[in-house]
Amino acid sequence: MLAKGKAKKLIVYVTESDTRHGRPLYELIVEVSRKHGVAGATVTRGIMGFGATGTVHAAHPDLASKLPVRVEIVDSAEAIDRLLRGACEAAGQGEDAADLHRGQRRMVG
Repeated sequence: MLAKGKAKKLIVYVTESDTRHGRPLYELIVEVSRKHGVAGATVTRGIMGFGATGTVHAAHPDLASKLPVRVEIVDSAEAIDRLLRGACEAAGQGEDAADLHRGQRRMVG
């Protein structure tokens, strides 16, 4: 849990249709965050957005699964860094991948 003091926020963008092992990716991110003991995580669903391709996705029955989902994770800088290292290891990117991604925008999905 986060004690009083400075906090760090990690924001991860995925789409509703992004899955891993048959489960929504945003759900797995929250679960892993909880298992790492972070102070908190929140998932919000976007009603409209676009990503790297520039294609606009809006709330429409045919496009619902492509809408953006934002996962915000808050804790101390040290806890966020530990979470990133663990996530990179679990994804098979290696322990040093978190250091490469720190402070950089990264597209997922």
